[in-house]
Amino acid sequence: MLNFFLMLGAMIQRFFVTDCDNTIAFYNATATVVSNSTLFTISNSTPSSKNQELIKLPPSVGSGKIAYVSLGILDKLSTISKFSTVICASGMRTKTMLQRESYFPSIKYWICENGGKIFHRLESRIIEDIDWENFVKNYDRNNDCKLSLHLFANALRSIGWSVDTDYTYMIRVQKRIDLDFSSVIKNIPNNLKYTYNLGYLDIHVPICNKLSAIRWLISKLLNIDSREFNSSFHLVERDLPFIFMGDDDNDISAVAAASSAFITHPCSPGMMDFLKAQDSEGVLSSVSDSEIRRIRLSNDKSIFVSKLEGANGALKLLEVVIEQLKHT
Repeated sequence: MLNFFLMLGAMIQRFFVTDCDNTIAFYNATATVVSNSTLFTISNSTPSSKNQELIKLPPSVGSGKIAYVSLGILDKLSTISKFSTVICASGMRTKTMLQRESYFPSIKYWICENGGKIFHRLESRIIEDIDWENFVKNYDRNNDCKLSLHLFANALRSIGWSVDTDYTYMIRVQKRIDLDFSSVIKNIPNNLKYTYNLGYLDIHVPICNKLSAIRWLISKLLNIDSREFNSSFHLVERDLPFIFMGDDDNDISAVAAASSAFITHPCSPGMMDFLKAQDSEGVLSSVSDSEIRRIRLSNDKSIFVSKLEGANGALKLLEVVIEQLKHT
């Protein structure tokens, strides 16, 4: 029994999984150049420390938006990497990830396209996990998901929806001023699933979600047979403790499965609804000066929710992650 708990502790310590956009990289920083360098400072703040200095990331391939990461966050990720394997699980397309990954040297594995792709940084190279690719191909071969995605994207375009198909196992539907997503959701084919990310509606192959990809990758890294299928070609679900940090609807299942979770502010409406449903003690609505609010769950897991916005809140959360890893 002792060996089991020692192994459990090691597993918790070994894996820190984080979202990227609005979790460790932020779009809403109005930034100004510092001394003609590549560094930027958060608006309305004094550049008194590296925590407030931001590096400009390459623009998103799809939207062209510019995101920034603070040197403080990169420093905290470097510290975390001394205690655990750092994994980024994001909805970003592969092309954007390939442009950004060199800016995050502490991240060893990248899950992108909401779980559709997994990559491993090996020295100066970034290599796709072919085992996961084959796993997903086998699933699709038995469920015709990519065909459904293609046909549904064409159907949506024919009635005026803007659909981004530059993903392997998902499509991204943009918001419209005159319609909400309800008319799209009710017509999604039965062999597909959906989630929200950055205000978009992402429709995807069911197995290609963040939690499935996280479980598969951790299973592989722990030398557990991660290629098991049940009769429906779904991953066998296991409790594989990991720490998770995120903010959006596509992070909810990972937050629910994590040994502990950290939520940046502001989070998505769907994430906030989820947090409120877990908050039996009313922590979120309490009047408190605390920069981080802790929701204690019945199974001894906790969700830490930042009260500070953006990069400053993320930094405080990462400090708690580090303390948790040090004492695990």
